[in-house]
Amino acid sequence: MKNNVIKLTKICKSFENNLVLKNINLELKSGRITGIVGKNGAGKSTLVNILAGNYILDKILGYTGEVFFNDKKIKLESINDSVRNGIIVLRQNSFLINDFRIYENIFLNREKTKKNIFSFLFRNKLDILETEKMILDCKTKLKKFNININSENKAKIFSESIIKFVEFVRELDREDISLLILDESTNVLSDRESNIFTEFIKYAANKNISIIFISHKLNEIKKICDEVFVLKNGEITKKFDKKNININKILECIDNDYKNIFKKNINNNKKLKINKTEDKKIVLKIKNLEINNKNNFNNKINLDILKNEIVGILNLEKDKKFLIANGIMRFNENVSGEIIYDDKKIDIKNKNIKEMLEIGFDVIEESNNLIIDKSIEINICFKAMQVSNRFLKKRFGILFIDNKKISEEARKYIELLKINCISEKQKVKELSNGNQRKVYIAQVLCNNPKVIFMCDLNVGIDRLSRENINKIMINYARKNNNSILIESSNIQELNNLCDRIIVLNKN
Repeated sequence: MKNNVIKLTKICKSFENNLVLKNINLELKSGRITGIVGKNGAGKSTLVNILAGNYILDKILGYTGEVFFNDKKIKLESINDSVRNGIIVLRQNSFLINDFRIYENIFLNREKTKKNIFSFLFRNKLDILETEKMILDCKTKLKKFNININSENKAKIFSESIIKFVEFVRELDREDISLLILDESTNVLSDRESNIFTEFIKYAANKNISIIFISHKLNEIKKICDEVFVLKNGEITKKFDKKNININKILECIDNDYKNIFKKNINNNKKLKINKTEDKKIVLKIKNLEINNKNNFNNKINLDILKNEIVGILNLEKDKKFLIANGIMRFNENVSGEIIYDDKKIDIKNKNIKEMLEIGFDVIEESNNLIIDKSIEINICFKAMQVSNRFLKKRFGILFIDNKKISEEARKYIELLKINCISEKQKVKELSNGNQRKVYIAQVLCNNPKVIFMCDLNVGIDRLSRENINKIMINYARKNNNSILIESSNIQELNNLCDRIIVLNKN
């Protein structure tokens, strides 16, 4: 019989008058992998934030209920409280310090030091860092997981997937870890990388660490979890033991509408056909685009994108994702080549990001570029305000924000994208990861670009919402004379969306 590590009793959490967690009772055992699934807005992120110490124990400002650690009642009112009790969270976005070397990130706040003559006077403040020892130890730890990188290099030169593996190794190296929470951590990984990552998770469970695994990838849930809980409207509505985990039954428990979606063929998105004569115009011509970056990707890219067309790039090299958009939008300054948009040549070497936005380009990246302390309506509309002066009104020669139009526009996108929220006034930081993603997509659509570059559009989005968003993007291209270039390692996502798919492999 495995020992209890964490026990949650009658956990409740509200935002204003909206009860987002309702009497959650959950018992986690050491060495077990517990899956938690649910739609965007079901309460998964809120539950994680409570365990991570992001809310205080307070009826008005925080949460109510009790948390026990090894049968001892504890308070989780800060991140330090959680870490002190051995609770570690790995989220969708990595949190390594870009300008620190890999070994410095792994040993952050746990540096190996040795005493010197000043240690007696100043305690450990003037201890000497044992750099060589940390580098060697780091190399050993990484090699154990077949991560063959130079730990003396800075984190910023590595791909997102490598960073995710390094982050996992860092947390597993903690001696006092009892509960590891993986909050959609595999979203940034390709299928092959996810398979490797799931082996890491099993290794952690074998070390008697209790694990919560949150994911919309139900095949992963079924593969590695010992038990699965379905969270719906803030309540645990169903539990599946290992032998009874069934993806179709889980989908039905999450939302009955899923049954209808998966009866369809993956190609049955009712795409609007491109007019073979009028709409064959090339809207964007990429000629000899050459990008020199940290991955030394410098082959010349030539690509034509038609009006109303959705072009997919199946990226088999995760390290080199989103390079075309990075080059064109000037996120990467080491770029050369020729871009012709609407029969006009664009000198991308001398354009900044704002100028590219004003031309009619925009991007949907893997990470959500949001101001999380601001409201949903501000996040949806602020880019359009900056780029094209929308939602501004002039009085006495002075521009003022038109709050009424902002609210109307935000409500339109909340309904269109089915953003689960109290109102357009709610702060973004109070939303789930998936609903934050929808706000970010709304922000780009509100800006009304003529060409959108996208990378893994549906990161962190549940399956039902994914179907809706795919239809929205198809209609955006077809009905508004717009074009989309989407990079992804997910062949099914590209197949559902795209008119053409181009394979990128080995540059």
